[in-house]
Amino acid sequence: MRRAKLLLPAVAVSFMLIAGLLLVFFYKRPNTVAEETAFGEKVSVVEENPVQKDVIEPIYGGDGNTPPPTPISPQRYQSIEELSDNMLQRIEELHAARERVFTPLDGKVDDFSVTELTVPEAVAQLSSDYNVLCGIEVIPWPTIQGISMTWPTQRISLSLQKVTPRQILDRLVSLDPTFTWFEDEGIANVVMRQSYETPDYPLSKRIAHFHVNDRPYSNVFLGPTPALFLLSEVRGSLAISITGRWPKELEPHVSVDAVDTTVRQIINKVAREVGMSWSVVSRGMFHGKHVAGFRMHPRMPEPGYYDDRR
Repeated sequence: MRRAKLLLPAVAVSFMLIAGLLLVFFYKRPNTVAEETAFGEKVSVVEENPVQKDVIEPIYGGDGNTPPPTPISPQRYQSIEELSDNMLQRIEELHAARERVFTPLDGKVDDFSVTELTVPEAVAQLSSDYNVLCGIEVIPWPTIQGISMTWPTQRISLSLQKVTPRQILDRLVSLDPTFTWFEDEGIANVVMRQSYETPDYPLSKRIAHFHVNDRPYSNVFLGPTPALFLLSEVRGSLAISITGRWPKELEPHVSVDAVDTTVRQIINKVAREVGMSWSVVSRGMFHGKHVAGFRMHPRMPEPGYYDDRR
C-alpha cells in the first residue's frame, strides 16, 4: 500500500514530462523539406525560419555606387531659325493675339446658321443678330468699257456652333472666294477680292486730308461740302445715294479729322462713333459710273443718348 502511494507522484511527474516533450515537438519543430539527392535518395533538410529585416536597396544600380542618371532636359535651340515651321507659326499667332485688342469679333456665337444666302447676305445676318459692326462692299471692279465684272451669285448654306464672328467670317469667305474680309479696329470689312486688289478701286483711294466738325453723321457722307462722297476721288467713279438714317431728332453729331486715310477708313471711323454697320452695293452702270446705294444700318439709341453726345 505504501509502495503504491509512492508511485502515484512519480507517474504524475512522468506524465507531465511526456506532455511537455510532446508540446515542444509539435510547436518548436523546425521546418523540414524533402529534397532529392543526385542518387534519387530523399532526405529531410531543415529549413530555418528566416528573420525578416528591413532591407535598404540602393536607389541607383545594384551596388549602391552607381551615380544618378542625368535629368532629361527639353531640347534647346541656339537660334530661332532652328524652330520648325509649325512652331514659328504658333509663336506668330500668340504674338498677334497678345498685341491685338479684343473686339466683338472675338465674342462667342452659340449658333449661326444660314441657308441659300450670298456672302453679303450672310454677313448682314451676322451683323444684325450678334451686334457685329460690318462694312459690306459689293462693287464689281474694275470696269471694262463701262461693263462691270461678273456679279457674285453663289449661294451658301452652313451651320456653326460655339464659334466667334471671326471664325464665321473666315468660313464664309472660304466657301465663296469671290470675297475676302479684314478687320479695321473692330469693324469687319467684307470686300470683293478682285475689287479690293485693284489700285483705283474707289473705296481704297487715299484722301490727303478730310475734316468735318460737329456734324450730323449722315451729312459726313452727303451734305454740305466737304462731304466724303462728293470728293473728286469718289464721285469720279461712284454715284451714291444714302438710305437708313436715324430719325433726325436723334441723329448724333460726329467730328472727323483724317490725314492720308482711305475712303473706307473714314466711313469706318464714323461707323465706330455711331455704332452702325454699313453697306455699299452697286445698282448698275450709268455713263461709265457705278450707281451705288450706300445703306447705313444704325442701332436705335437708348433714351437720352442724343443729349449725352452733344
